Amino acid sequence: MPDSLTKRLSPALLTFALILSPGCDQKVVTGVDNTPPEVAIDGLPAGSTVSGVAFRVDVTATDDEGVDRVEFLVDGVNPVVDSTPPFSATIVTLAQVSGTEVVISADAFDAAGNTSRASTTVEVAPRNETRLTTDLNDDMNPAWSPDGERIAFQADRSGAQFDLWVMDADGSAQVRLTENVNEDRNPAWSPDGAYLAFDSDRAGEFDIWMLPLATGEADAAALTFGNNEDIQPSWTPGGSHVIFASSRGSNGDFNIWRMPATGDDVTTTQLTAFLEDDTAPAVAPNGTLLAFASLLNFTTEHIYTNEIGELQVFPLSGDVGFTELDPAWSPDGSVIVFSRSEGLDSNLWIMPPGALVPVQVTFASGTVGDGAPAWSPDGSRIAFHSDRDGNLDIYVIE
Repeated sequence: MPDSLTKRLSPALLTFALILSPGCDQKVVTGVDNTPPEVAIDGLPAGSTVSGVAFRVDVTATDDEGVDRVEFLVDGVNPVVDSTPPFSATIVTLAQVSGTEVVISADAFDAAGNTSRASTTVEVAPRNETRLTTDLNDDMNPAWSPDGERIAFQADRSGAQFDLWVMDADGSAQVRLTENVNEDRNPAWSPDGAYLAFDSDRAGEFDIWMLPLATGEADAAALTFGNNEDIQPSWTPGGSHVIFASSRGSNGDFNIWRMPATGDDVTTTQLTAFLEDDTAPAVAPNGTLLAFASLLNFTTEHIYTNEIGELQVFPLSGDVGFTELDPAWSPDGSVIVFSRSEGLDSNLWIMPPGALVPVQVTFASGTVGDGAPAWSPDGSRIAFHSDRDGNLDIYVIE
């Protein structure tokens, strides 16, 4: 094409001329994907009543080029993202006022950035708090079975020491699992439902023990040994490791440690190494985040989170004058529920996604108050212990 002609053409016409001009290389114009995905919220029609704790949202999303992700929002904010079909999310409603209407939206994105939205308006049901145990002695530290059908807990119903018990999720069929003159505490259910990890001083110092539920206490075995205190076990999501608090560090303070569930002490890893006590570890459902309680930056214990293996930690709240304990992740990993006290009274609080301040969930009073929250696997209930009616018993919010 002559230079004199190219100088007189606009950039757009020049491009078109170059494509069609004889003697020039032919250009292939590829198609651009402008078609948004199709998305629909399944089984949640407008006007539905949903749990005042949390509920599951399932979405059908399709696209010719594939759906990249679905973002779930409540009233248009704080998205929860799922990048793997079938697309779903657990929507936590603890921060919502009972009886209010909220808009649940699902935004589907394809790889080209096209998006489409499906929405529905639901009503948040009033929350109910149900007492599950009524024994005259203390029942504490509930733990859900992976199928959500049972709850394990510790109880001193003998009046002498704590033993492990289990009951159905409605409080029925309460069965004693251990009977030992020493203390058995802090049960934690393995993800496959086969074992309870717990701490016990039945061998002297507190160690982590394993109770096989199929065969019972006769086959209970110690996972840790030594002259240290190993307490408060929890499991990694896949069940390959147990996380616990231990005084085995060089300074004698409690830090968080990780051990293979097989008890291979050689590969036990120290996860925190602060000069203050770190306790109550909880691993997020994604397996990469850790929450724990520590005196790290405040005069009272607060909840901290960090990426496992990283030194940098973040306080869940910066509020002073409170003690924060017992962190527990929601099943989708977006929310932590914990106990918070100012003086003697303790209640349950949460930190909603994207929030700067926590939200109070329970408003009971008692010498101890509410503590040790544990989410049900489907996210719709939280078990906890409380002395709101006298001695410590197990309750459920739903």
